[in-house]
Amino acid sequence: MRSKPSLFDVARDANVSHQTVSRVLNNHNNVRPETKRRVEASVAKLGYNVNISARALATGKYRAIGLLNLNSSLYGPITMNESIQKMALEQHYKINYLTVNSIDNESVINGIGMLFATGVDGILVAVPRSMKEIDLESLKKFKIPIVIRDHSSIPKEVKLNQRMVSAVATDYLISLGHRRIAFAGGEKKWFDAHERMTAWKATMKKANLDYDLLFEGNWSASSGYAMAERIFAEDKKVTAIYAASDLIGLGVLKYLNDGRLKDISVISTDAMQESEFYFPSLTTIKYDYEELGRRYFHLLLNLMSKRPMSVYTSSFQVELSIRDSTHKNKT
Repeated sequence: MRSKPSLFDVARDANVSHQTVSRVLNNHNNVRPETKRRVEASVAKLGYNVNISARALATGKYRAIGLLNLNSSLYGPITMNESIQKMALEQHYKINYLTVNSIDNESVINGIGMLFATGVDGILVAVPRSMKEIDLESLKKFKIPIVIRDHSSIPKEVKLNQRMVSAVATDYLISLGHRRIAFAGGEKKWFDAHERMTAWKATMKKANLDYDLLFEGNWSASSGYAMAERIFAEDKKVTAIYAASDLIGLGVLKYLNDGRLKDISVISTDAMQESEFYFPSLTTIKYDYEELGRRYFHLLLNLMSKRPMSVYTSSFQVELSIRDSTHKNKT
């Protein structure tokens, strides 16, 4: 039986020292790019597998991070998580995954404990958690960096300003002359939903407009349809709807099309590629979920390597994609 290749076999094949191979495998900075490529090519050619447990005992590092997700098929979480996976691969980190079915604090904390037990150097909690702040003091027992998405401890340059996103969407409808604007939201336990709803109310209040038409759904197109139905059952003077996501917006548009309500403006957030092909094409706020994933990964990486916290100098910018679903109020 052919023996498994060793670190020394990789060193001989790449014509470097075994210490250099070790530095490459541990992603040290003081290795020339040309040498790094040669070592990585030898690792791939020989099929060398790092003994994670042995390396952890020797270095105290697993070269692995934990990623805690909500069991969700929604565009934003999936896109952000794919970006984190890509970054981990580029940095030669393994990802240990765990999904939870609830965003309550107990589920999140239990999930962190389970990921810690798998052997990781840090944990990124990508769950769109509930509004109750998770106590970071209770997590210090794990003695590894833990980054919780949208937690108050996260630098503002890293996370997306959900309130700014919502204010831009609402202000745009107001600028078109709409005064009776309804809000079709997602699950209010989600941080995203709470922040978008809060900013919509604040923006309406600032413009001296009523903010009583507030509805909660579950992020799906079907809930968007149901909320639109409730909106017009309650107030037929509504001229615009702010949908908290593109999928909710899709359901709202379906209801309006079914009822031939062509003069109602609809705006949303997410900028899914498909939203351009809704009927009518959906005006939406575009922001970069991939960049969001990159920033969260780099923050965790900096904490694990004890580098400076300020990894970005600018906050997220939002872009309004104006399409056919919004127009000036004709009433």
